[in-house]
Amino acid sequence: MVPWVAYIGYSSGADFVGTLLLGLLFLLVFLCVVLHEFGHALAARRYGIQTEDIILSPIGGVARMRRMPDKPLREFIVALAGPMVNVVIAFILGIYFIASNMEFFTLMGESGGILDEVTAKSYVDNMPWLDQGIGVLIMVNIMLVLFNLIPAFPMDGGRMFRAILSGFTDRVTATKIAAYVGQAFAVIFLVIGLSQQQYMFALVGFFVGYMAMNELRMIRTDALYSGLKVGQVTRYNYTRLDVFSTQSQVIEMFMHGWEKNFLVFDGDGTLIGILTEASIIKWMNDTASFSTIHPYINREFPTLHSEQSFREAFKVMQQHQLDFLPVTLGGSVIGVVDKNAMFEFMRIQEKIKK
Repeated sequence: MVPWVAYIGYSSGADFVGTLLLGLLFLLVFLCVVLHEFGHALAARRYGIQTEDIILSPIGGVARMRRMPDKPLREFIVALAGPMVNVVIAFILGIYFIASNMEFFTLMGESGGILDEVTAKSYVDNMPWLDQGIGVLIMVNIMLVLFNLIPAFPMDGGRMFRAILSGFTDRVTATKIAAYVGQAFAVIFLVIGLSQQQYMFALVGFFVGYMAMNELRMIRTDALYSGLKVGQVTRYNYTRLDVFSTQSQVIEMFMHGWEKNFLVFDGDGTLIGILTEASIIKWMNDTASFSTIHPYINREFPTLHSEQSFREAFKVMQQHQLDFLPVTLGGSVIGVVDKNAMFEFMRIQEKIKK
C-alpha cells in the first residue's frame, strides 16, 4: 500500500520530499488504526480475554479476540475502547494544532468564525507541512470515531448497540436485531458506493453485511450447543492399540475398518498416546518402513471429561489441532470423541431445533 500511495503522490506532481511526506502520513494514519485496535485488545484483556492478532486491510483493522465478553456492559466497554483511543489522539493533536496556529484561530474569532475563502486558503497553503499533516490526522481520527460509532453491526457502534439490546432481551435476539440493522446500513453503503463510484465505500458495505450474518450464525450455534456435554457425543465402542501393535496390524484395521484414529495403551493398560490418521498415512509412506508404532504416537495431547461442555471441547480440539481425543470419567478412559462425529451431531441438532 505504501508504494502505491507514493506512486499516486509522485504521479500527481509532488516532488520527492512531498511524496515521502505523503507516504509517512499514510503510515501515521494506519498507526492510528492500529492504536484503535489496541484499545479494543487492552480493554478485552482487562476482562481476561486474549487477542489472537490484529489484521490490517485497506478498509481498516480487526482485533481478533478468542471470544467476546458475555456481559453486555463489558462488551459495550470493549467496543467503545477503540473509538475512545481516537478521541484521545485527536484531542492531543488538537491542543498542539491550536497552540501552533493561534493566529489563525484569533482571526477566526475576530471574524465571528467565518473567514473569506481567499484568506483561509492562503493561510492553509502557507501553513508548515507539519501542521498540515497534523490537521489531516486530526480529521482522520474524528472520521474514525464517527464512522465506527455508526450502529452497523459488527462495527464498534453496532456492538455497542447489541450490548444495549442485550440488557433488555437475550443475546441471540439482540444479535439478530443488530445484524439486521447492520445489513440495512450495508445496503445503504453499497448503493451510495456504487451510485457515486466510491468503490471502497461499497466494499465496506459488503464487508459489514457479510460479517453481520457470520456473527449471527456463530451466536446461534453457540446458543444451540451451550448446554450440551462431551458425554453426549462420546463413542464408547473403540479399538485399543497397544505399543506392540505391528504396522501390518494397524494398516489392516485402518484400510478395512471404519476407524481412522486410535488410542494407544501400554502393557499395563495405561493410555500413553494417540495414533492419528495423518500419522498412519505417514507411517505407510515412510521409506524407512519402521515396524514399530513408537515413532508415530502423539504423546502430547489433552483429554476431555465426560461432563465438559461441548463448546469447550471443540475449542480444545481446535487449539491443539487434533480431530480425535480420549474422554475420561473418574480418571479412567471411557471413550473417544472425533470431530466428524461432532459435526454430524451438530447437523442433526440443527434439524431438530428447526
